[in-house]
Order: sequence, then C-alpha cells, then structure tokens
Amino acid sequence: TNQMRHDLFGHLMRSRWDGHQSQHSGDILNRMIDDVTTVSGILCGGVPVIMVTASQLLGALYFLTRMDVRLAAVLIFIMPVALLLSKSYMRRMRQLTRGIRSEESAVQAHIQESVQNRLLLRSLEYTPHSVSKLESLQRALLDKVMRYTDYSLFSRMMVQAGFAAGYVTAFLWGIFGIRSGDITFGMMTAFLQLVAQIQNPTVELSRQVPASQATRRNLSYVPQGNTLFSGTVRENLRMGNPEATDEEMIAALHAATADFVMETPDVLDTKCGEKGAGFSEGQAQRIAIARGLLRPGGVLLLDEPSSSLDIETEKVLIDRLKTKAEGKTLIVITHREEIAEICSSVLKLG
Repeated sequence: TNQMRHDLFGHLMRSRWDGHQSQHSGDILNRMIDDVTTVSGILCGGVPVIMVTASQLLGALYFLTRMDVRLAAVLIFIMPVALLLSKSYMRRMRQLTRGIRSEESAVQAHIQESVQNRLLLRSLEYTPHSVSKLESLQRALLDKVMRYTDYSLFSRMMVQAGFAAGYVTAFLWGIFGIRSGDITFGMMTAFLQLVAQIQNPTVELSRQVPASQATRRNLSYVPQGNTLFSGTVRENLRMGNPEATDEEMIAALHAATADFVMETPDVLDTKCGEKGAGFSEGQAQRIAIARGLLRPGGVLLLDEPSSSLDIETEKVLIDRLKTKAEGKTLIVITHREEIAEICSSVLKLG
C-alpha cells in the first residue's frame, strides 16, 4: 500500500498542470487513499485466497468423482447454472459500488474545499450552509451504503438457501443409495462433507469477482486534437496495446481511416516528430483513434474524433467505427449531427 501510494503521489506531482484538470483534488485523494487500499487488498489477500480456494475446490471435486461420478456430475451441472443466475447480481453490485464511490468522492471534495476556504466561508456567514451540505452528502452516501448492504444480505440469504438445497440433494442421494445398497453410511457422510468442500470454495471465489473489477482500466480515451508522441507510428500505437501484432495495428489503422501510413516508405516504422510533426492534424488524429481502438476494454471515449477531417473521410470513419467498435460501448463527444446519428442514445447539452 505504501509503495503504490508513493508511486501514485510521485506520478501526480510530476504530471503537467495545464489549469484544466478533469478531476477534483478531492476525488484524486479518494482514489489515492481508498482505491489503493482496495487494490493492495486484492493483491495481498484476494489472490492468495483464490489460489487456496481453487485448490480446495478441485481437490473436493476429485475425491467426490472417485466416490460417485454421478453425484459429482449433478453438482458440476448446478455450478454453471448458479453462475448464470449470478450475472444480474454482479451487475447490480457493480452499480451500487459505483454509486458509493461517487458519493465518497463528493464528501471528500466538499470537506477539502470547505477546509481550504474556511476563512472565506466564515466571512460570508456561509458556514452553517456548508455544514448542512455535508450532512446532505453524508445522507446520500449512507443511503447508497444501506442499499448495498440490504442487497448483499438478501443475496447471502439466497446463497444459504442454495446451500440447503445442495445438502438436501446429497442427503437424499445418500438415503436412496443406502436403501439400494449402492453406498454405505460412511460414504453418505463423506458426500455431505464433500458438498460443503465444493460449495464453500465456490462462494468464496464468487466473492472475489466484484473486488477484481478494474472499471477504470476498462476505459480507452482518445482526446481531441494532436496527441502523438515523438517516435515511430508503431511506438505510438503500442501505447494502446504493447502486445499488439502488426496485423492488429494495420487493422486498427484501417478502421481509423489511417491507411495512408501503409503508403509511406517505412510503414509502421515511419518517424513521428514531437506533437505529431510530419503528419497533418487530421492524419495525427486518425492515428490516435487507431491507438484507442487497440486498447483492450469495453468502453471507448472519443472527444471530437472528426474535428480535423473532411466530410468524405468523416463518413468513411463513421462506417468503419460502427463495425470495429462492435461489442464495445462507444461514447462520442461531438458537435456534428452526422456522428450523433449513429449513436443509440444522444445527450444534447445546451
């Protein structure tokens, strides 16, 4: 935790300040304190738990298969069904967690700004209003936490009900096996113990899933304007995906209507000067779009992706993006109605 905070703090202090930072300093502190704790907890606690639990689960399945392959098959069949049913549960938990994180950042931001400007607030006799606003923000946070807790408790009750069903299945299986003479009482006792050894690890593994969702890493961002670095086109593209193959980079360039790169003598190894020197504004913008397409993740955010393009190139770009971004959530910030028309949902800001 200390090392991660140290590295993050160093990166923050060395980053360039342009006076237009998108994140509030309170939100940055919230990420540095709470998010780092969450990530380090996963690395130091979650990963070892997953390894031990998975070993326990595989061992229990092995012994149960050796004793009665039919009962093992029944339990193995039930597990994917339970995972499918838990899909909506995971989605809801992510939504609730996202809401809590947002409210925590709002509380942190309000406290920080109020403390920094407490003299001004007192001179304006606004202190009671500031305190009242904090109370309102805390109530909103409490509401989110309570909804998360209620949903979590309900889900645990459903899991316990599933446990009971599993035990009943193993118990009845043993009863009918003893009656038919296929198994002994000792085998029935072993069945019940192994069911617990299978169910408990399965639930423990499922608990690790919500903690390991790196929503922020799931986002790929292409800012407006020229954002290329000095180097080669290949080096710029691999900022989006260091493991990208030549074929993947060529496909991304084609989708971004940046085929002109393939016509240069050095192709992917074409040199790019500082701030994209050597390319026009529109060419640099298309290479940046290709870089964003290469980045793994389910969300692609494009800020005015066609601001430097002519109308014909823009139409081709739109058609190719619709195909290339299939399976992703594509968020486009634009002033052009032609691009807005390809979106399934449009939010207009006046």
